[in-house]
Amino acid sequence: MPLAKVHVLEGQYDNTRLGKMSEAIQSALIEVLGVPPDDFFQIHHVLPRDRYRHTPAFLGQEYSDDMILLELTPPTAPLPDRRNLGQARGQRQYSSRPPSCPPPDRAEIRQAAYTRCSADGSPD
Repeated sequence: MPLAKVHVLEGQYDNTRLGKMSEAIQSALIEVLGVPPDDFFQIHHVLPRDRYRHTPAFLGQEYSDDMILLELTPPTAPLPDRRNLGQARGQRQYSSRPPSCPPPDRAEIRQAAYTRCSADGSPD
């Protein structure tokens, strides 16, 4: 299971909004990486303004105080081994992608999460 670390600015996300964002991230991981729905591990870091610093145009992009920094740590075991383990337990396979299909890139995961989360933080 991937570990998702989410960093947000204090005061921008209440518990409801954090929950909706969490659901959108998990849905994207299920769709893009094919992780089973019960593989869920997220850490939410809510940082005070003096600990979450960036310029308004970091990396050529314009950001607001609603910016989310998402770190994903992939599983340490190779996916084929994990698929076999899941099948042995009678669980859903980790990935529906054929072995010849390249793994998803960061942009694909980010886009899947983004399309599920509207400006108010609610999943589509």
